Amino acid sequence: MKIKIYPWIATIVLICSVSAIARADDVTDWNEAMLRASLIAGTTPLAMTRNAAIVQASVFDAVNGIERRYTPIHVPASAPAGARPDR
Repeated sequence: MKIKIYPWIATIVLICSVSAIARADDVTDWNEAMLRASLIAGTTPLAMTRNAAIVQASVFDAVNGIERRYTPIHVPASAPAGARPDR
């Protein structure tokens, strides 16, 4: 069975355009960067979900390193003094 990529491309373009209009935060910026890179690279939907999971785990650990409210996924390091989750 051949997977049609056109619906995925339309979905990615829609998500990128909506996130550009409604800029929420830095996490949204990382999601947009991952989607754009996947689109440019012609990544398959299966590989794209893996890339998205890696990006989300990285963002989670980065923010959690500052606020320290949850168990880290991969990186148990602490953030430098004065670090903020929005920078």
